Amino acid sequence: MPTPIHQAALLVNLSISAFNAKRKDQRVSQEAIAQNHASDDAGNFVKSLVSREAIAPIQNASSAARSYHLANTLPWQDGGGRIIPAAHYAEYKLRMEALKTNFNAAVAVFCAGYAAAIEEAKVRLGSMFVQSDYPSDVRERFEFRTTCYPIPSGSDFRIQITPEEREVLSVEIEQSVRESVDAGVLEVLGRATGCLETIVERLGKPDSIFRDTLIGNLVEIARMIPIFNVTDNPNLTLLSDIIQPMTQVNPADLRTNPARRQEVYVAARNALEGIRNMTVADEEEV
Repeated sequence: MPTPIHQAALLVNLSISAFNAKRKDQRVSQEAIAQNHASDDAGNFVKSLVSREAIAPIQNASSAARSYHLANTLPWQDGGGRIIPAAHYAEYKLRMEALKTNFNAAVAVFCAGYAAAIEEAKVRLGSMFVQSDYPSDVRERFEFRTTCYPIPSGSDFRIQITPEEREVLSVEIEQSVRESVDAGVLEVLGRATGCLETIVERLGKPDSIFRDTLIGNLVEIARMIPIFNVTDNPNLTLLSDIIQPMTQVNPADLRTNPARRQEVYVAARNALEGIRNMTVADEEEV
């Protein structure tokens, strides 16, 4: 019997906030509208408070963290936390701590050069420069935080309600959990589909150039499937079996061996068909 989802996984939330280096300039927007005899809702002028070079390292660090978070978790209802298997949490936490260190390092460099960036903005923005656009507590505008909490269970109540209300709420919670688990399965199938579609598209053209990540991305998906399959979903087990042989492929062989290239192309196309059949079956079940 599969382990209940609330025992095999937890929810994790990533929250990253930063100083907004963009600001609408009301005066310039109104002047542009007037000069062009346009309507009031024709558009707005948004100015960059600091140079791209100054803020880019923080944006890159944020993007890297969000990308890792999304790739290593599955959706849970509407936003907020995402599902992460308990077995994968230690690896996730270690990586997120490293990404947080990178983020904080970029923030430290930005804050150290903040005064100089303001002076540079006075020249770059000219009459659009407004001192009040630049908060004195800029370091406090940056935050990188991960929080985890348990997946709710229909049998776990800490509020005083009637037995009838408890039964109704229990059913609703369990239904919500099942829907979220189903959404997670579909996301994994979707990731595999996107990867295989790229393989088919590239290998289907004899002269197409591709990077090693064409197979590397599939290898990573194959590595994550058993981790994500916390409810022993048969479709994910089958998916793992289907794509596993393709993860042993050497990308260099695909560039020099036409027969091998065609073999992997056919295997990827067949795998796609298998995944689409799984998806249709899931939708019909629902």
